[in-house]
Amino acid sequence: MAEISASMVKALRDKTDAPMMECKKALAEAGGDLAKAEEILRVKLGIPVIGVVDTNHSPEGVAYVIPGNDDSNRAIRLYVRGVADAVLEGRQDSLKEVTRGGEEFVEVEEAEEA
Repeated sequence: MAEISASMVKALRDKTDAPMMECKKALAEAGGDLAKAEEILRVKLGIPVIGVVDTNHSPEGVAYVIPGNDDSNRAIRLYVRGVADAVLEGRQDSLKEVTRGGEEFVEVEEAEEA
């Protein structure tokens, strides 16, 4: 079993944002191999891999395959533009949800006491 140092745990945590103890466990399970530990965390935490897969690459390990030419500058710009548009649309939708709430305060009239 490889010795797991604090710097290894920090490096994995910085790459994955996973909890410290989960990083330490994954590194121990992977025998100190950072790449294997990342894969262990990805599977354990249920993080899907989304990727552009060209015909000359295997889609193994990719949960959501985007078929396309990953060597073309035009194709990469198209993918990035699509992701950016989706992010902007999501932000607009979330702002609409927040502002759609209507009136927050309701005035209550108190009955006069006799």
